[in-house]
Amino acid sequence: GKETKSLTVEKSGYITKLAFSGDGQHLAASSGDIWETATGKNVVSVTDGSIWAVKSIDFSNDGKRIISGGACIISWDAEDGSKIYFQQVPMEKDMDTTGTCWNPNGCVSPNFKFMVYSAALHPNSRDFIVGNINGIIQKWNTENDSLYAYKILERIKNQQDEKVYDLKYTRDGKSVIAVQQKCIYRLNANNLQVEDSLILPDGEEILGIDMGYDGELFGCITKRQNGRIVQIRNIHDLKLNKEFYTDGSSFNKISFSPNKKQAATASDDGFCTIWDLETGQPAMYLNTIGEYGNIMVTPDNYYMASKSALDGVSFFKDSSFYSFDQFDLYLNRPDIVLSRLGYAAPELLNFYRNAYFKRLKRTTGNVNDTTMNEYVPQLKLANKKIIPVVNTTGSVMLNFEVTDSSAQKGSIRIFINGNLIKEPQFMEKGTATLYFSDSILLSQGNNNI
Repeated sequence: GKETKSLTVEKSGYITKLAFSGDGQHLAASSGDIWETATGKNVVSVTDGSIWAVKSIDFSNDGKRIISGGACIISWDAEDGSKIYFQQVPMEKDMDTTGTCWNPNGCVSPNFKFMVYSAALHPNSRDFIVGNINGIIQKWNTENDSLYAYKILERIKNQQDEKVYDLKYTRDGKSVIAVQQKCIYRLNANNLQVEDSLILPDGEEILGIDMGYDGELFGCITKRQNGRIVQIRNIHDLKLNKEFYTDGSSFNKISFSPNKKQAATASDDGFCTIWDLETGQPAMYLNTIGEYGNIMVTPDNYYMASKSALDGVSFFKDSSFYSFDQFDLYLNRPDIVLSRLGYAAPELLNFYRNAYFKRLKRTTGNVNDTTMNEYVPQLKLANKKIIPVVNTTGSVMLNFEVTDSSAQKGSIRIFINGNLIKEPQFMEKGTATLYFSDSILLSQGNNNI
């Protein structure tokens, strides 16, 4: 969940699809860019006005080939970004003639009937399939421009469009799972003949799929009554194995983990959930905050966040919002978060755990005090009404009344214009209310305390 690299599109273009190479060393985007994942270096930028918008992209397992689909179908050399073959190029009759085109190379007509929306490379790294706007699936090979097979999917009643939303090869390469808005297909990977199909119930439509790593299951995101559902289905008969409800979130992508235990779903607004496949319950929530911040949160509110994200973190309790530092001592637990994910090295977990207990001892004096008291202390500025609006002395006295029935130790943070000025500590045993005063120096101009 920690951002390690920021990758920049080199030329004009936007990203709708991403694909890793088989060895994970490179990342390709539908913008036409290829990056080194270790350094974030843009090694190839193949954005080209003559190929128009790219709707889908995939990287071969051997890392040597990339396929892209949109108005064109192109096989690329992943090492230098050169075009190996154009398997599809719009003809003159397919171009927009309305006179509103901004591209000097011309624009493809919005009614182009072979526009590709999904593409997938075979595990052998050379065969590949594409699905287009009119329900046609085609089989190609990266080393030539010959069409090896095609299948026109049957029109489904009450289906608004025939677009092939997504398709994937099974891990053994013997079958293809393809989806339209209301139908799931299993096709023979060699000749693209339909082996099985399943029409979704009324009011339900499919948004995207991914293949599991066990060779038996695949997952899909479906939309039902404006809610999103994660479904796990059997490859051999397409039947539902289990489903998880996502409480109306706008998830539209799913990806399985190679550990065979987790799957991740993501939405257009950058929110991601990691699911436990055994229980069907969320294991982790991930989100971006601001331009560079990121945070991971467990269902029981333990979190790990980048420093830049903390200003955007707050807690909601009893109809009130509290800043992150109100409960930070007990809930900011990178050791717990990373252990739940199951990937971190033991040495890293021990580092975070030891750092936490050092912080706990420094703050409370007791390393065994790991249970959070959810009671929130109440703070009142007792002399608020008599503080002058205009001050000529350069300082102001603040009288606090703190009520806390459980803790005898704490601190008050005093900010002026968003800057922490003082954090006086206090300790009062045997009473629930503390009266506390402090003089604060003011700066010239407005002072927002």
